[in-house]
Amino acid sequence: MNIGQEISSFIAKGNSISSNSLVPAHLSQMSQFMTRQGLEFLPVQDSPDGSKEKLIQSTIKENRLDFYYNGIANMFCATGGILWLYQPSVNGSNIYWFHSGEENQSIEGVKSQYKIYHTPNGRGYQEVVIRYKYFDNSGNRAVSNSINKEKWVRLRLKTDTITQEFFSAEPPLELYNPQGVMSSFSPAVIESQITYINTLGYIPCVESCNRAFFPGDSGRSDFKGMEDSIETEALLRQAIQDNIHYFGNPTLITSRDSSEVVQKLKNLSNELGWADRQGFKERPFSQMGSPKRTKQRWQDGMPKVIGNVGSDERFGYIAPDPVSPDQSRYVDQFRSSIHNSIGGIDPNDQSFATFGEVKSLYGKVAATANIKSHILWKGGLCVILEMVVNQEVKLYTQQFKEWLKTQDKKIDVDRVTNEQIESIVWGQDIQLPDFVGIPPYGTNEVSYRYNGDVYEDSPRDKLDKSIYGRNLQELGMGSLEVVDLIFPNLSMKEKKAKLSGIPFRIAGQYLGLFSNILNLHQQMTQIEDPDNAGKALSLRYNMTELMDSIVSVLRREFSYGASYDEADNKYLNNANSGSTSTVPINVSSTPTGGVSIATSPDGRVLPFDWANPPISPNSSTVSSGQRVESGNYPNGGSTNPELQLRPASTQYSIPPTTVPVPTLGATPPVQNRPVRTKRKGRARE
Repeated sequence: MNIGQEISSFIAKGNSISSNSLVPAHLSQMSQFMTRQGLEFLPVQDSPDGSKEKLIQSTIKENRLDFYYNGIANMFCATGGILWLYQPSVNGSNIYWFHSGEENQSIEGVKSQYKIYHTPNGRGYQEVVIRYKYFDNSGNRAVSNSINKEKWVRLRLKTDTITQEFFSAEPPLELYNPQGVMSSFSPAVIESQITYINTLGYIPCVESCNRAFFPGDSGRSDFKGMEDSIETEALLRQAIQDNIHYFGNPTLITSRDSSEVVQKLKNLSNELGWADRQGFKERPFSQMGSPKRTKQRWQDGMPKVIGNVGSDERFGYIAPDPVSPDQSRYVDQFRSSIHNSIGGIDPNDQSFATFGEVKSLYGKVAATANIKSHILWKGGLCVILEMVVNQEVKLYTQQFKEWLKTQDKKIDVDRVTNEQIESIVWGQDIQLPDFVGIPPYGTNEVSYRYNGDVYEDSPRDKLDKSIYGRNLQELGMGSLEVVDLIFPNLSMKEKKAKLSGIPFRIAGQYLGLFSNILNLHQQMTQIEDPDNAGKALSLRYNMTELMDSIVSVLRREFSYGASYDEADNKYLNNANSGSTSTVPINVSSTPTGGVSIATSPDGRVLPFDWANPPISPNSSTVSSGQRVESGNYPNGGSTNPELQLRPASTQYSIPPTTVPVPTLGATPPVQNRPVRTKRKGRARE
């Protein structure tokens, strides 16, 4: 079995079907250190009411992403890339992922599920093509071959349209031949084609490329370039296994005939077990299990008693060594070199024995996995979650502007910026309607962290870290920096929450230092300055600055746990200090809720025009969200599963009504009420 078939078998079945254990061993190492004890995705800057974190966690829960982290990591390392797809819907946000592979159909191995046509600079997407299969069970059950049929879907995503095509056989990913002409596909296998308007205005896809060398480069499998070495190692291992089976039993040397010293007992494959003797036999024992393990086993042995042995007769054994030490050492070194070349270590290496040595050597695996995790999670899934947050912010912003029109028709809502909306929502005490989505607040960047390490710290390791942190505090490092050193995976908000108590030890040391400086200052007031007669020595050395710095440090140490709000929550901080926002906004609350806004001088507008979506090229007059049929196909497309992004609305009401949106796959649209976000710390429904 070649390496392509080995990887394909592992991806399809989750295990190896050959004697080669190098591929599953490496993938197990990488996936273990890329996921560790679980992943958690958090906003870099959360809203004061925690709406961003709630949205991210609900999206992960709805898509059950935590169930698939390990499998996604395996596919990423084995195939070379993962394409993430974001689809907003009325019921939430759908996230899909597709693996890379061989685009050439003639090459054995994992076939790619997508193809990307990049812009000339390699940093953007002109068009993304995705294909996947599903099994249709909606046929006539009276006809055996009409149900559970394999169907294929091909998606073509552009910035203005999304085309969904249905096939009865696997379609190609190449849309254009080398001459630049649209490649043709047999109309007999095309069932329907539907074109939708992409109301997002961009291609909602992100590719995570493994071992890419430049922008626009496709990813590579961890085993790319090492196929011959891996297959050679498998052959060497197979040779050792054959030697063990052939030379594993010693050879008897005797002067007698073999029939006198060896007797054939019975065929174990025909032996009846307890269940067979009780009448529970359903099939022969030889048919049970894997075909490799159903060979007939004959029990051969020597008689317990051999009589009439003469003095001139000879009995002896030859026990050859089936595996020489040099052969075993060579294969182990060859296997270890392959693991080192692909960024791991050989799990069968016995050169280390203690736990500390194991943890240190696996640091190389952790370093390689961290690089891959940054590409897969930070550069892939985190970007998709940022799209989710941005989409909800845009929904809120659009409705907020429509609400402003009802308050004051003189307001030019196109010149209202997100900073101004942010200041009104979080910085002013006015009653706002309940809008769909989440209000803007700072950056929408999303990051990730691990829930725990592969190798947990022992009590001794934790004690050493605390001693190390206490020594750094003696050098002047603050408590927050020490907590960041001991708990690097916690957010800043969680680190401050851990410092809610009183640091009595460090506070006692600072108070003792303050007392010593004060005593020294009192003593110097009683000593005359030798250079200035009649003046105290304390006038030369000003101790006030030293005492002020100590008091400042103590105030900082005692203030970490005073508030559980984010440090950059400028609106709450301004409210406490009595200052106002720097954004040029004038809000006056009246019985009718009137609002007046001084627009920003730069005249920035949102880049997303929700009320004017692009028109499908297949039709000159197509309303938002309308399905566009194209092509003359026999089966049509009305009963097929559809993909449709959230349709644009030309008219808004407060609150807006729900719109049925078909989701990706065969699931019919489901009506659901919009999720509402309460302002100023109230829980999200």
